[in-house]
Amino acid sequence: MYQTLISPYHLAINNSAYIIGPAIGYLLGGVTLAYYVDFNRISEDKIPSGFSRSDPRWIGAWWIGFLGVGICLFLAARPTTLMPTDASVNYRVPDGDTNVDGADDAKKDSKQSKPRPGG
Repeated sequence: MYQTLISPYHLAINNSAYIIGPAIGYLLGGVTLAYYVDFNRISEDKIPSGFSRSDPRWIGAWWIGFLGVGICLFLAARPTTLMPTDASVNYRVPDGDTNVDGADDAKKDSKQSKPRPGG
């Protein structure tokens, strides 16, 4: 019963991430393209005069987004390594029910239904 109630919640979070993730990626890409690709190697005074974001030769720092997302994913994955290797959970079963996911309820309902006449 627990798994059937929580599954829609997890699916909603997953689908929301599929929608929000690319939107955040486009916003992050737009912000990072405002910086020159070699901003960490070349100071602003060494960039040729007249060379700005509106110039077709401008190359934005597209790699900053990948670096930032990679660091965030590494930090988010770190707590996962601290999880136990055995994920078994002991559920408390109410009122003598033998199955947590409700499969026994379906068996009980099928046994209680009356057979159809002529069939």
